[in-house]
Amino acid sequence: MALTLMEYRPTKVTLNLTELCNCDCRYCYSYHSSTNFLDIECAKSAIRFAFTNSVSSKKHFFLRYYGTGEPTIAWDLLTKTVEYTKSLSQKYNYTNYGIHICTNGVMCQSHAMWLANNMSGINLSFDILEEIQNIHRPAKNNNDTFDIVYKNAKVFSKYNNNTMFRTTITKHNVNRQVETLEYASKHFGGVPIIFQLLYKVGACSTKDIYPPDDINFIKKFIAAHRYFIKNKNVQLSYSELRDFPLENFEHHYLTLPFSVMPDGSIIANFGQSQNLEYKNVFKFGEWNPNNLKFQIDYEKMEKIKAICSKIFSECEFCSCNSYCYRDRSDIFIRKENNKLEFSLGKVGCKISREIGSYYNSILSNLKN
Repeated sequence: MALTLMEYRPTKVTLNLTELCNCDCRYCYSYHSSTNFLDIECAKSAIRFAFTNSVSSKKHFFLRYYGTGEPTIAWDLLTKTVEYTKSLSQKYNYTNYGIHICTNGVMCQSHAMWLANNMSGINLSFDILEEIQNIHRPAKNNNDTFDIVYKNAKVFSKYNNNTMFRTTITKHNVNRQVETLEYASKHFGGVPIIFQLLYKVGACSTKDIYPPDDINFIKKFIAAHRYFIKNKNVQLSYSELRDFPLENFEHHYLTLPFSVMPDGSIIANFGQSQNLEYKNVFKFGEWNPNNLKFQIDYEKMEKIKAICSKIFSECEFCSCNSYCYRDRSDIFIRKENNKLEFSLGKVGCKISREIGSYYNSILSNLKN
């Protein structure tokens, strides 16, 4: 049964302000093919729609800046939309909201300080070790980025209590996971760190950089996590798993996100939005500049949900499902005999099951 307009009431919105970026990360999935910026009226409409839904339902409003480019490049748009959100909070006398940003940290320190003071949370893409950061995440001009990101990471960790680092693991640093935590512990104290495995999707599929062997990654991650348990000055998580299991299995992949791209389209899969051949498969709406409203394709929403339901049906009986974060972004698309075929990355599942089993053993020991 298709959703009606009244039933689609998101209280969270993700704004992709631009596809432009000041870095040339070797593992980035984005082609950075567009030079457009999100229209400010479109951004305000998206914020207003989700915010008023939050007010009427008395649910938490969540605004996230994330996507295929670096949001701080659109600095004027970023600051204006943050201030607009605050103005809505005052207008409706509603303070149950949060504003988060995912950033590469390549910016002047005055901008870093503004983010630290105005964001509820900061997710910094930072590979922590100098050599690895400079290999993985060079600037557009091929200059090193470690020094500037290190300085801004200091600002974030000192002035924003909800800062975390996301570190991508490739063949270059798979054997240096404990070393990464040791360095972070020494320089950044208790900042939570999320290790994320490289996935060859989008533009990354054409680049000369590769994920580590899955067995080796699991072994080294568990060693790093055991270091974390002993050293309480660092916190470590795996990006695909919750730290603690949910009591009930969640069909979170069936709740389509309200994610707005720079062209005003609404998509349900950031990774596949960068696959030029399949980018419209997960598109289910767009902003209409004539009436300043979003037009939702409810039939398309149901088709996307049907794809997700079929792909994730086996997950309901998986031993790892209570920990698992995997969702639409983990769906891979290929064309077989002129027909689109969808699948879930099995290597990712294998890794999640192994680490999930390790998590379960920790919980069992705590209970005993």
